[in-house]
Amino acid sequence: MEMERPLIASYQQFIKKLMVISNMSIMPRIREWIILLSHHCKKANISDSAVVLAYYVLFSLFPLLIILGSLLKIINVRYGHLINSLRFLLPIKIFELLRPVIYSALSDGGKAQLSLGLLITVWSASRMIAAFQRTVNLAYGVHKPNVIRNRIGSLMWMILFIIFIVGLTFFLIFDQMIVKIAVRYAHGSPFLLRMINRIQAPTVLIVLFSVICSFYYFVPTLRVKFRYIWFGTLIATIGLILLSKVFSLYLKYFSGSFSAYQALGGFIILMFWLYFFGLIILFGAVINATNQDYFNRNGLIKERETKNH
Repeated sequence: MEMERPLIASYQQFIKKLMVISNMSIMPRIREWIILLSHHCKKANISDSAVVLAYYVLFSLFPLLIILGSLLKIINVRYGHLINSLRFLLPIKIFELLRPVIYSALSDGGKAQLSLGLLITVWSASRMIAAFQRTVNLAYGVHKPNVIRNRIGSLMWMILFIIFIVGLTFFLIFDQMIVKIAVRYAHGSPFLLRMINRIQAPTVLIVLFSVICSFYYFVPTLRVKFRYIWFGTLIATIGLILLSKVFSLYLKYFSGSFSAYQALGGFIILMFWLYFFGLIILFGAVINATNQDYFNRNGLIKERETKNH
């Protein structure tokens, strides 16, 4: 016992010295990373860019609903399941304020409205992706990217964005039907119901993380490494979840001041929500640019063209 006491004392002294050394080495690194983060935020000007993103998202949102309503009418599918699913994608108070507008946009769809809605959605979605790409490029220090390649990339991502939204819509419509059929064939098994309820939240998180990560990886017009973007993707995913929770909590207690304005109040709240949504997404991209700049200080970031050679 007496021999163990000096060993314990020396071990404690060793741990204290190790902590002092680690603090001396870690704190300057953290300070340098924060300075770099501030520098990249100023270069990207994410506060103004978030306003531009929110504007184009709002501009494309309701024409997109008209497109979805037109497609559902063409294939003769009721949009009740889509309305119920939108309650889980938007904060509940925002959904309640915008419910009449959403119903109107979906019910007014038709073959004539489909072409107009598609035209507006294509224009606004391409502008939104171009604005996002421009901001991310500024965060990475790319001031004069290839214009032709940017246009082609924006067009490609705009098409993928519309396909993703349409695919997500049909998934939200038919997933409830699939669940009901599975439960019916399982004779209402409680185990199956518990499993479905348990995997819903992780599935949504995985899909959200994957979509954000793909945007961070493919949209910039330069070579981006995955090991530098996962942290920003994680921060953006957590930030979007917290944004939804905070907005729901805020509107739960303070939505009375907006209820008098009905649809106008809903638009104001939605615009604020879209602004913070864009701010979080752009901040995640700035974190990725900071990480790549911090951990890759030996050379310049190579253009994506070098990846193809």
